[in-house]
Amino acid sequence: AARPDDTMTSGTTHRPAATSTRMMFARVALAAPLLAGVAAACGASSSSRQLSAEAQEGQAVARRAGCAGCHGDADGGATVGPSWVGLWGTDVTLDDGSVARFDEQFVRTAVRDPDAQRPEGTWLHMPAFGERQVSEADLQALIAYIRELGPST
Repeated sequence: AARPDDTMTSGTTHRPAATSTRMMFARVALAAPLLAGVAAACGASSSSRQLSAEAQEGQAVARRAGCAGCHGDADGGATVGPSWVGLWGTDVTLDDGSVARFDEQFVRTAVRDPDAQRPEGTWLHMPAFGERQVSEADLQALIAYIRELGPST
């Protein structure tokens, strides 16, 4: 239905420029969160963290192998598993009551044989990644990435 400020020309309603501008801004405002989500899904990161080349490759491995889907990214954002941000070098209590240091060996075991050292209270099962899924070079890059996410400060 035409409004008083609309003009009719041969059956077509034309809205004043101010209304068109408002509609454009409304569309942009609605699209911005969607575009941000798409960028995040495609691997864009708003992190200001500077990573070495090896750690950047490890970040790419985490995305490719699906690790980031559970453990989050350099900005955190873990949804299922623990975030790796700040975890390096900390002590992890395991289901059997023992304590393990979150270091290279811990990550290596967690990737290859996750049931060998289940953190206390873990109820989800992390899949094992053999060398066909995550090569030794990819695992080294992943370890470098997690290490550069640093200890808690």
